[in-house]
Amino acid sequence: MENDIQKKQRTKTGEDNSLITATVVFGMPAKDCAYQGICIIEPEKKFREYHGRCVGLASISQAGENVLDFSFPKSKLNRKTIKKHFGSGYFIILEDYKIPDFLYQAIGKQPIVILQGIYKVNENETHLRLKLNIATL
Repeated sequence: MENDIQKKQRTKTGEDNSLITATVVFGMPAKDCAYQGICIIEPEKKFREYHGRCVGLASISQAGENVLDFSFPKSKLNRKTIKKHFGSGYFIILEDYKIPDFLYQAIGKQPIVILQGIYKVNENETHLRLKLNIATL
């Protein structure tokens, strides 16, 4: 059954796949958010709490059975973050990341992880986009 967040987001986007905006802190959870990967995903309202860290806002949607699409507006990423995490043209995730409850509930999936790997960055004038592989726990 679809929850209120899913209904609102589906209506807002006009699509069947849910869309949510979230704060993403880059790095490894096991290394106190240092190095490469996704360290924390939290609701959008937490964005300002991470001032000074490698952080961005992302629109997140399901892009296939086992893929999540992350779209980062460049205006919400500082230059240091872009260079460190996206500058090579690839986004590296060094360890699997279990997504938080609010996110998997919003996209209508059971608990999942984003799989470690090297992901191509798709860039246009305004956004950096990633298609990340996921697996059910």
